[in-house]
Amino acid sequence: MNTLFSLSLKRSVGQAILFYVVYLIITIAAGAVLGMVLSVAGLGFQEGLYAGAILAILICTGLAIKIKSTHGLQHSGVIVLIIATAVLAFVGGGFLGLIIPAVLTTKGGAAKPATPAPGAAPTGDAPAPPHQSPSADASVDGAGQATTDSE
Repeated sequence: MNTLFSLSLKRSVGQAILFYVVYLIITIAAGAVLGMVLSVAGLGFQEGLYAGAILAILICTGLAIKIKSTHGLQHSGVIVLIIATAVLAFVGGGFLGLIIPAVLTTKGGAAKPATPAPGAAPTGDAPAPPHQSPSADASVDGAGQATTDSE
């Protein structure tokens, strides 16, 4: 569940589709809450639609920007995709606006970390060997330098 909301993971196509669906549900729920708040405040249906469109633009574009930064996507084409995200969100709300952020989660970024089996030793680089003292046939002179018997 924790990896579902992590924007730094590189996702497979299936995981990107799940990302799209989950964030679409979150966007719709946020829009519903905003609509209820505006209704209580006495604003009409049309104002709620405008606020929902702005909310979708902010959520979708914010996700795209965050994914760009966490995945290390530095090429200039990503800026065009972020602008396209805002345009798609303006035209089609979260339904269209979340397509590009979902695709961006499949590019760059850190690969999904493997989870070790319970009780298994952690993987990674082997620890460095401990510092080795001078060999048995070496001695230390008065200056603290190691010398061998052949010197």
